[in-house]
Amino acid sequence: MGSQTRLKTPLAHKVVVSPIGALMQNKLYERIKTNAVPKEFRLSRVAAAARATVGGTVDAFLSELGGSTDVSEEMREKIASGLAAFADDWRAREDAVRRWQEAFWEETDKSNDELVALENERRAKSEPCMMPSETLGFLFNEEWVPSVKFDVPAPDEALDEWAVEIGDPTLIYGPPGACPPVEESRRVLGPTGIEYVVRFPSPSPIVGDTVYARVFEPEEPSGLMPTLIYGGGLALAYDQIKYWPAEDYIGRPLAGEGCRVILMESPWHGRRMLPGYFSGEPYLARAPVSLFELYAAQAQETAVLVDWARSIGSPTVAVGGISLGAIAAQQVVGHCETWPRRMRPDSGVLIATANHIDRVVFGGKMSTMTGLDRAVERAGWTDAHLEQLDALLNPPAEPGIPADRVFAILGERDSYLPYEWGIELLADWNVPDENVVTWSCGHFGVLLGMFRKSRGRELILKVLGRATPATGRRFRP
Repeated sequence: MGSQTRLKTPLAHKVVVSPIGALMQNKLYERIKTNAVPKEFRLSRVAAAARATVGGTVDAFLSELGGSTDVSEEMREKIASGLAAFADDWRAREDAVRRWQEAFWEETDKSNDELVALENERRAKSEPCMMPSETLGFLFNEEWVPSVKFDVPAPDEALDEWAVEIGDPTLIYGPPGACPPVEESRRVLGPTGIEYVVRFPSPSPIVGDTVYARVFEPEEPSGLMPTLIYGGGLALAYDQIKYWPAEDYIGRPLAGEGCRVILMESPWHGRRMLPGYFSGEPYLARAPVSLFELYAAQAQETAVLVDWARSIGSPTVAVGGISLGAIAAQQVVGHCETWPRRMRPDSGVLIATANHIDRVVFGGKMSTMTGLDRAVERAGWTDAHLEQLDALLNPPAEPGIPADRVFAILGERDSYLPYEWGIELLADWNVPDENVVTWSCGHFGVLLGMFRKSRGRELILKVLGRATPATGRRFRP
């Protein structure tokens, strides 16, 4: 198979990990990334409205957008032109997705080279519909375009609806009643091994849709492969665009070291987007209830993937993630003690995480930039209301696996998930100091560090019991 076509590492990633990328490791980069978030969210909100109203009128688009509908005639003309071009992109994307779907899930006669071509085409045609910079990009600078279309529930209604679960969090954080069958797509050759997609019905009644995850494995595995199940950050489009960083800083490198990596698509993200919303938007739009809904659903979905990994021979299974993915993973680590053994992970790797999620709602940087803090306050939520959700928003007081099997990477200047709250969680769980890596950076700096610093991957390889590329030594958990 070595002479066949392979998926390639995107040029953008090569630049980030090159000496040029070293110029990004500073406070200025963190400030630039932080300032860009509201505009990126506006563009995503524009894309969501355009997808929901393809072929419709400007008025329909503006109504779906959720902002002002009183715009100038000149702006209406620009929007009309942009929507027409977007509709062309959408039709091209739908055709590419249909052919990809048939080839990867239904047909059996496609060669690896044909599958690689279809994968590349699907991503290339999907990207303008997720990030419509060329067709509707002029709108991301318009302050009347909202970053998020909020629909925050009233506190009294929400607290009443979830009163039983507040008293007994295991009702939503308990193990799935049964593990649904996991279906595997056709495989393609990637830069370091093979790649494919798995899917299964979500075991969580909260979401009730189909779960998708992308799997990376060595092309020629030796022995039984350890598995890492990994969740990404908020609002990612995953493989709906050409460059999904987690593939190249986690999935493919670890597959090259003999590991299996499963990159999860969180509820309401990627293929699981809800109509009228961008990837991950419901997590913010219906906060604070939507926060623990996502954590609980992803926890049960992770349990299914742990069970599946064990069923295909993994001797060691770790769960982890960064930012949103880390918060979901810490719920798995916290609640899994009562789960069946086959569903429980052996280890947890928490990257850029924190406790006190109720305080993050009002004080975290993402909240203040997107207007979540103001939307929640307008709906009537107070600190006292949010504290009543602590049992559902925060993990238990003790981990469900041995504390020395919990590992973390934190940024000292993280203002999204504050460093001191991450340290507090790890201290409460009695995680050994030697299991915690601290970098002198902010939230985006931790992500960049995972791209550029070998320490992050070496920690994960240590957890999984694989040799490090730097020393060739074998770590034994």
